[in-house]
Amino acid sequence: MPPITPLTVDLMHLGFPKAMGAHIIDDVIVDPGCEKTVDKVVEALDGRTPRAILLTHIHFDHAGGTGRLIERYPDTEVWVHERGAPHIADPTRLVSSARKVFGEHFDMLWGEVVPVPEKNLRVLKGGESEGPWEVAYTPGHAKHHVCYFHTPTRTAFTGDVTGIRIDGGAVLV
Repeated sequence: MPPITPLTVDLMHLGFPKAMGAHIIDDVIVDPGCEKTVDKVVEALDGRTPRAILLTHIHFDHAGGTGRLIERYPDTEVWVHERGAPHIADPTRLVSSARKVFGEHFDMLWGEVVPVPEKNLRVLKGGESEGPWEVAYTPGHAKHHVCYFHTPTRTAFTGDVTGIRIDGGAVLV
């Protein structure tokens, strides 16, 4: 069996390359991005059905498209920290608050935020381990932030708690 390699999907948010990314590893999506970009994730799945969507946190650029994906893949489990889970199941307050910040630009930036049914949620505290995945509670950027470690590939999916490095460029922290 060939080694599993994580695939980073450039979501081309608002037509800009390298502005937002999602990750696919085997049958798992990590941080699918916003509703405006879910078609890029579906395209990258290439006909496969995801077993799980792992959310590092619930900000729209990481998790806003989750509900739309669950409409398409209704048996997919969504991993989310316990502090973020209520807002994924009912995003009304989260969206209302964000509309005060983004105003008329909200829909253009993020699209529709579709609720995720509670039956799809796997609520995390941090410290969980299942199969090749380990979960760490990593508050800081958000009180509901977790990181995921994929043990076979020794790859950490850190959301927004670390820096970023694109194509061998400088590390931004």
